Amino acid sequence: MLNLRPRFLTKRGVCALVCVGCLFLPSRVAGQTADPPAATNASEGHRITVIVLDAATERPIPGARLSIRAMRERSTAEADGEGRYVAHLPESATSSWGIQATFPGYVGKQSAAGFGPEQTPVPPPSSLTLRLHRAETLRGKVADASGQPVPDVKITIHCRGSMSADGSPWIFDEFSASTDADGVFELACWPTTGLDGVESFTMTLDHPAHLPERLGWSRELDPQSLRSQRQKVFLTDLLAGYGEFRIEPDRRTPVRVAGRVTDAGGQAVAGARVRVASGGSTTAGAVETETDAEGTFSVEFMPAREAEVSDKARVVVEKPGYAAQVEVARLATAGDLRISLTPTSPIRGVVLDAESRPIEGARVGLNRMGQMSPTGWHWSATTGADGTFECAFPAEGVNLTVSKTGLQVYRSLSPVRGELIRVMLGPKAYVEGRVTQRSDGSAVPAFRVMTGQVSAQGAVYWPDARGSTGQPVFRDGVYRIEMPVPSSNNDAFRLRIVAEGLRPVESPVMRSGPQTVRWDVELEPLGRYVGRVVDSSGAAVPEVTIYGWVGDLSDSVFIRDFEIQKGHLSRGARVHTARTDDGGTFELPHEDDLGVLIAVHHAGWSVVHRPAVEAGDLMLSPWGRIEGRMYKGSVPDANRRMTTWATAPQAERSVQVSFAFDTECDSEGRFRLRALPGENLVSALTWHEEVRHGRYTTPGGFRPAWTARVQVQPGESAGVEFGLGGRTVTGRILGYGGNEALRPSSFSLVRVFPKHPTNAQNADGSYNKEVLAEWYESAEVQEHLKKQNQYHVSPDATGRFQVEGVTPGDYFLSGALIDIEEPSRDAARSDRERVYTIPEVGDASPVDLGDIALLPPSESETAGKGTTVGQLAPDFTVTTLDGRSVRLSDLRGKVVVLDFWATWCGPCLRQVPFLTEVQSRFGAQADFVMLGLSLDRSIDELKRGVDEHKLTWRQALLEGESGEAIKKNYGIRGIPHLVVIGRDGMIEGNNVFGEWLATSVEAAMAKKP
Repeated sequence: MLNLRPRFLTKRGVCALVCVGCLFLPSRVAGQTADPPAATNASEGHRITVIVLDAATERPIPGARLSIRAMRERSTAEADGEGRYVAHLPESATSSWGIQATFPGYVGKQSAAGFGPEQTPVPPPSSLTLRLHRAETLRGKVADASGQPVPDVKITIHCRGSMSADGSPWIFDEFSASTDADGVFELACWPTTGLDGVESFTMTLDHPAHLPERLGWSRELDPQSLRSQRQKVFLTDLLAGYGEFRIEPDRRTPVRVAGRVTDAGGQAVAGARVRVASGGSTTAGAVETETDAEGTFSVEFMPAREAEVSDKARVVVEKPGYAAQVEVARLATAGDLRISLTPTSPIRGVVLDAESRPIEGARVGLNRMGQMSPTGWHWSATTGADGTFECAFPAEGVNLTVSKTGLQVYRSLSPVRGELIRVMLGPKAYVEGRVTQRSDGSAVPAFRVMTGQVSAQGAVYWPDARGSTGQPVFRDGVYRIEMPVPSSNNDAFRLRIVAEGLRPVESPVMRSGPQTVRWDVELEPLGRYVGRVVDSSGAAVPEVTIYGWVGDLSDSVFIRDFEIQKGHLSRGARVHTARTDDGGTFELPHEDDLGVLIAVHHAGWSVVHRPAVEAGDLMLSPWGRIEGRMYKGSVPDANRRMTTWATAPQAERSVQVSFAFDTECDSEGRFRLRALPGENLVSALTWHEEVRHGRYTTPGGFRPAWTARVQVQPGESAGVEFGLGGRTVTGRILGYGGNEALRPSSFSLVRVFPKHPTNAQNADGSYNKEVLAEWYESAEVQEHLKKQNQYHVSPDATGRFQVEGVTPGDYFLSGALIDIEEPSRDAARSDRERVYTIPEVGDASPVDLGDIALLPPSESETAGKGTTVGQLAPDFTVTTLDGRSVRLSDLRGKVVVLDFWATWCGPCLRQVPFLTEVQSRFGAQADFVMLGLSLDRSIDELKRGVDEHKLTWRQALLEGESGEAIKKNYGIRGIPHLVVIGRDGMIEGNNVFGEWLATSVEAAMAKKP
C-alpha cells in the first residue's frame, strides 16, 4: 500500500523529474566551426566542441566533468576554465555515442545529436552546448504499516522526457538516496522548470525486509485520460512538498517444489538440471538442483519480490539429449510433479562472415515465447574462436537468433535439428537515397520513412500509428535506413515515404540482403481538398476545426471535446487538420484514400464518409444538449464529473466516428453537456483508488458509477436525473481478496432487463429478428432504457463495497474472478440468476446485500475453458461457406488453426497477413487445415469480407445456440482469438498472434503423428 500525504512545508522543496534518453549520432559531421582550444586524446574522426553552461545564468561552468561514450569505449575529461572541451569520436562511432556533463550541485545532463522529440534526427554539430540546472531537493519519510520509521530504504527515481525550457534533446536520469535512522530521505533531482517535459516517472522504495513499492506515471498512457491528469496532479503535489510513504513487511515464506523426471518410457532420468522460479518468470527468485539416481528432486525457494506472492511456480528441466520441458506447478496442490522428457537432437551450427571465416563472440539465442504454450523458455551462448555453438537440449518450437555488433541479424523460426546450421552474417545493409520534389527537383525538407513486412500474398504489415514516433524523420532530402531483420522464411519488405503536403509513395517489394540498395524518390504535391463549411441557413461558419482521416475503413476515430484522440488511431492511420477562415473555407491535402471528413465547432458538427468525400460544402448539424441533475439520495451531488458518449451514423464498411464531452456538476448538482444527436450514453464518474489483490493491482481512475441512455434531438435538450430517490447499497463479495492468483474483472449491479417474448426464439435456437425488433420498441423496454440500469461496484481488498444512489428495482451482480496465469478462465463468477430487490427510499437507510458468494465454473463452463495448452480441444461441428459440414474430431491427424474473428474487427484484420502467410506455407499440405470461425452478423456480411480480403481458407459463421456453445467452450472473451491444435487433438497454442502463429504451427507440424 502506498500512502502519500503531501505536507507543504516549503516551496523550496520542489523538484521536477525529467529524464534523459540515451541518444545516438549519425556517422557524418557536417560543417565545422572555428578551431576550438587544443584537445587531449585527439584522433581522426568526429570533432565536437562541448560547452557547459549554467542554465540560469548562461555562464560557463569550469571543471565540469564530461563522460564521453563512443560505441563501447568510454572516457572522461574536465572542461577548461571557459567550460569548454573538444571531444574526438572515432569514425566508427556511427550508431552509438553520447556526452554527459556533471558538476556538484547540478543535475547531470546527457545529450547527443541522434534522435530528438518525435524521433527527429538532430544533425551532429561541430559544437554542442550542455546547460546544467541546479538541483533541488525532494524530501520524504518512509514508515511501516504501524507508522514506525524505516531506515535504510533505498529510494530510486527514474524519469524520461525533455527540458522544454532550453529546447534540449531527449534526456534520461536516475536519482537515488536512502532513508536515515528516522526514515527521512533527501533526494536531489530536476528543478521545477523541467516538469513540463516529463514523459514518464517511476519511483521505487526498496528494503530487504519489506515488499517494494512502485509509483509510476506516463503521459504516453493516454495524454487526455482523466487518470493521467489526476496522476500528474499527484506527481506535482509530491514534488511540491513532503511525501510520506508506507511500506508493508515481507511475509513471504519458503515454498517446496518436488517431483520426478522420467523419459518417454517411464525410466528415471538422473542428472537433469531443474530450475524453479516464481510465478510467471523462469528467472525471478530461481533456484537450481539436479535429479538424483531415481530422477527425483526437491527444492525450497522464496517467491520473487516482483511477484510478491504466487501460488504457482515455473519448473524448467534440461538434460542433454532431451527437449527442455517447462511445467507450471501449483504450490497449493498436494503431490509431486511428474515430468516426462522427450528425446531430441541438438541444435548446432557455425557462424561465418561474408568470406566464410568463423565469427567469434556472436550471440546465439534460442527462445520459445509464452504465447505458444503456458510457459516460455530461452537459451543463449556466445560463439568461440571457431564460431560454433550447440544446444544439446532445445525445447520444441524454438526460434533461433544470431547477432553480432555491426553485422546483420540472422533469424530462423524453425531451425534444423541434428544437422550443422551455417549462419552467414554479412555487414549491415541499408536502403538509401534522395527524396526530391518532382515539381522543381528540390530536396524534401522533412519526411518519414516507414518499413512494412510483406506476406507471401503481398499484404503489407505497416507499423502501428501509436508507435509512429519510432519511424525516423529524415531531413534535407537524404535518408539511410537499415534493412529489416529477415527470418528464414520471410525477407520481403516495402518502404513508404510520407511528407507533409506531398503524395505518399511506396517502394516495390524489396528483400533483405547483404548489399545496400538505393531507391531515389520523387514526390508529387498532394491534391488539395478545398471545402466550405456552412450552417443550416447556408451562412459560412469560421473557426471550424476540420479533420481529414486516412486509413483502414475498419478503424475508428474518437473525438473528445472537439479534439481528435490520436492515441486511439490504429496501424498506418493519418490525420490532416485544418481550420476554416472568415469565409468558412478550408484546405486539406487530398490523399486518394481519404476515408472521412469531420467538422467540429461549438455550433455543430458534420461527418462525411468515403466515397461521399468530394470537394464542396459541409453543412453543420446542430448539437443536442443533455441537461440534468445529480443527487445522492435527495441531496444534490456537487462537483461530480459527467461525460457523454455517442457514435455518429455510418454507412456499411465505413469508419466509426465517436464523440465524447465532459463537464462537472455545479454546487447544486446541475450539469449541461453537448451531445451528438441520437442515442447517448451519459455517465456520472467516481474516482476509485487503486486496490491490490495479491500480485494484481486494480489501478485507480475515474469509472462510471451511474450510466443512462438518453435520446437527443438536433438543437434540442434532453433531461436526465441521477440518483434521485436512490438508496445506498452495501455488501461483501466473498473470495474477492486473499487469493493472489486471481484478479477481478469489472463488477456491476445490473438492472434485470425485461424478458423477451416466448415466440422470439425459433425452434432451431435462432432468434426471430422481426419479433425482437417489435419487442425492443415496446413501451416496457423503452421505459427500462430510460432508467439508470448499471452501477459500478468497486470492492476494497476484503471484498466490501458501497454503491450510492441505486434507484429502486430488481438487480443482479455481474462480474468474475479471473485466473492470472490463464486469463481465458473464470475461476469464480457471480450468480446472475440471483436477484436483489432495492425497495423504495422509505427511511433512506442503506440496503445491505450481505455476503455474496461467487460460484465456481459449472461443468459446461469448465469444459468451455479447455483451451489451455496441453488440453483436448472441445469438439464442434460447423457448416462452411461452401455448404460442407466440418467436425473438428474428424480432423484428427491434421494440424488445425482456428481463427475466431469478424469482418468488422480491426485487430482481426491486422492478423490477416500472418494468417495468409501460414496458409501459403502449409495450406497445400494434406495434414493442415485452417478454419475461420466468424462472429459476423450474417452470411452475406462474412462473404463480402472474405471476398474483399481474398481469404482462401475455410470459413464458417457462428450463429444460434451452436455458435454460442462454441464460443463458450473456447472461452472467447474477445477477438481475434487464434488456437493451434495438434494432430492428437490437443491444444498446441492459444491466443498466438503475429509471427508467433507461424512458430506455433511449425512446432505442431514438426511433431510426429
